Amino acid sequence: MLAFPPVRVLVLDAGDRTPYLSRLVLRLQAMGVEMHYAGDPRWKDLDALRAAGVGAHPVQVRHKLDLPTRWRLRRLLKEHGIDVLHTITGRDAYVGIKARGLLPVKGLSRRGAYAPISRFDPADWVVYGRRGADRFVVVSEDLRRHMVGQGLAADRIEAVYTGIWSEELRPVPRDLRAECGVAPGTLLVAFVGNLRPVKGFDHFVEALALARARGVDVHAVVAGEGYEGEEAALVARGLRDRVTFLGLVPDIMSVTPHADALVLTSRIDALPRAAIEATVVGTPVIATRVGGLPEILDGGRGGVLTDPADPGSLAVALEEAARDRDALRALAAHARERNRALFSVDGCARRHVEIYNELR
Repeated sequence: MLAFPPVRVLVLDAGDRTPYLSRLVLRLQAMGVEMHYAGDPRWKDLDALRAAGVGAHPVQVRHKLDLPTRWRLRRLLKEHGIDVLHTITGRDAYVGIKARGLLPVKGLSRRGAYAPISRFDPADWVVYGRRGADRFVVVSEDLRRHMVGQGLAADRIEAVYTGIWSEELRPVPRDLRAECGVAPGTLLVAFVGNLRPVKGFDHFVEALALARARGVDVHAVVAGEGYEGEEAALVARGLRDRVTFLGLVPDIMSVTPHADALVLTSRIDALPRAAIEATVVGTPVIATRVGGLPEILDGGRGGVLTDPADPGSLAVALEEAARDRDALRALAAHARERNRALFSVDGCARRHVEIYNELR
């Protein structure tokens, strides 16, 4: 029987600053894929990747018309005999496909957000057209349906859940309740994310006010940037002493595992990592029924889903959580058991190996 050589993959990652992609690359390398990684050295530890045997190349994609970077990528593709070019952002995809040209290299492009596909944007013609990426990997089934609805052929799109769970992901010791002066019987909830309209912080504040009016003893900790101007809204609703702003937190595992629940009020979100992280370490999640959140929470069997248009539904959920902590923990136990396999780094890596070999 003929033995096929390992598939050779170049990951172009000029914009993603999270550690999960690097972990995926390291796991793929350990599985026998010949991995190369082209990333911005300001955000990525290329030395650690090299130490693990990954071909690590410093590359900065400054803009879509970055010709020097395009030429450097083309040289890397030819020099290392790359079979699959795996791009992470839309900008990376455009530059990578232009760099590939007519080389016999397959293109795989990741999508993690609900970006529109325009028939009038020449860059979208390059990425999504017949000569564009051969396959797209999206982070949720909901996002896959969205892209099909945008006109992309269903057989070009594969939903692969982000690999979050591994033994490296564990809570960071901290007495968050004591730090914030929260009494033992008070429901302590965490809100995670920088202040952006899509995160629905206004919805969260309104729900807190409604819950307090219903007699719920609840305190919120908010981890993220941009909340300096939110004091007035909290004061107006009588909540200033009921919300603690933590600012930017280097490791969210020092926050969510120490709360009674993580609350997400996203207006749309393909697959929020904070929700997955919470479930795999056993923190209950209360979230809006949008995007990929029902997939993370198993349609409500692994967490509480609320109406994104109705802060009152979140207030009711907070009241029920405060009244019956055991029921909330039971949902979290179901999510933890299910999601450690569904969102594991190993499972994500195995599916990527299958896709790479299908492409070459």
